[in-house]
Amino acid sequence: MVKIFYRNLLKFFLRLYDFAYQKINSVAIRYYGMHPKHKFNDFHKFFIDRIPNDARVLDIGCSRGELTVDLATKASYVAAYDISEEAIKSAIKNRSRQNINYFVGEATNNMPQEQFDIAVCSNVLEHLEDSDVFLKKLNAIAKKVLIRVPNFDNNWILGVKKDLKMEYFLDPQHRREYVVDSIKKELNNTGWIIESMEASTEIRIMAGRKS
Repeated sequence: MVKIFYRNLLKFFLRLYDFAYQKINSVAIRYYGMHPKHKFNDFHKFFIDRIPNDARVLDIGCSRGELTVDLATKASYVAAYDISEEAIKSAIKNRSRQNINYFVGEATNNMPQEQFDIAVCSNVLEHLEDSDVFLKKLNAIAKKVLIRVPNFDNNWILGVKKDLKMEYFLDPQHRREYVVDSIKKELNNTGWIIESMEASTEIRIMAGRKS
């Protein structure tokens, strides 16, 4: 009886946590004018440090262009696209540069038919229904890819929710959560070789085409 009580109490607070997390996200975006991860996390540096000078870059799932404008400081050209028309309108209005071309498109089916030195996928793969199809198509147009996804293994709250048979995805729009082994397997199966990887609360990868 005691264990059942604490199980139900835990599930109650986890649902409360989910509600609060979504509200915090929403209010923080309104307060800062962008998601605060762009202000307080270091992931922009991860991408910028790995962009060659004067590279042609494809930024997939660019949202409102928060990362895109930083990529454009090193790239000769950035093609940036997102499925949200509202987000692209905001990017064009607030984060336009001469070497950036923003456009609306779905990641897998509206991929540009031109060649790029490097593609950027920041918190994208976990949202895609067919991420393997996407990565195969990307392999045909980009020499390298930089990837950032959440790391399920380093989030104990997700583990507790899964153990309690609750909906455990970090975001309702996620189609999957990655661990190191699953992202390595997916990249290998879609024609990519991992050149470097960092794993903490996030998994950050640089991969190149298989020869």
